[in-house]
Parts: sequence; C-alpha cells; structure tokens
Amino acid sequence: MRLGLVIRKKREYFDLLQDSLSSGTSLHRTYIGAGECGEKNLTLRNAICFAGGFADEAS
Repeated sequence: MRLGLVIRKKREYFDLLQDSLSSGTSLHRTYIGAGECGEKNLTLRNAICFAGGFADEAS
C-alpha cells in the first residue's frame, strides 16, 4: 500500500489524472486507481511503467 501512496503523491505533484498517467504507461486507469488505494498489489514491472510515465511528464 505504501508504494500506491507514493505513486498517488507523485501523480498529484505532476498534476496528472489517472487517465493521463495511464496514457503514458501501458496500464489501465482503473488498475492505477486500485494500486493507489491498495486494492491491487503493484509489481516491479508496473512500478517501472509508472516511473516511465512520470519521466515523460517531467521532461
């Protein structure tokens, strides 16, 4: 659950909606929401996808 909270804070920092973040990753917006709330366990592979989505936004 802690990783989900970190992802939510980063998404809010970059002023992204879950839908916007999903377009920068290969993940569906409902999966992002479920991961942020701790309803889904996020894998290392998906954490890397999130990092790529944030990197696109930062540049």
